[in-house]
Amino acid sequence: MTDLATDVLVVGGGPAATWAALAAARAGARVVLADKGYCGTSGATAAGGTGVWYVPPDPAAREAAMAARESLGGHLADRRWMARVLDETYARINELAVGAGR
Repeated sequence: MTDLATDVLVVGGGPAATWAALAAARAGARVVLADKGYCGTSGATAAGGTGVWYVPPDPAAREAAMAARESLGGHLADRRWMARVLDETYARINELAVGAGR
């Protein structure tokens, strides 16, 4: 058995958990991320085909993405929130890609 000391324990390896673990580590915390597989290959992310709304910051592409989501949601979406999600997701996915390459 292995003993681990940690400041932050993250259970699960989906996008949100991985971002949380990365942010905690960058803030100086000792982090342990526990997942039953590899990050992004288990849980809802793998079996459910969970999609990440990754759209480059091109105004036409963003408009098309938001219009499509509005249509799916009965036009009940808040565009300011949608823009924030698009910005954060684009930044964080790129951040994870860089971190994964280390």
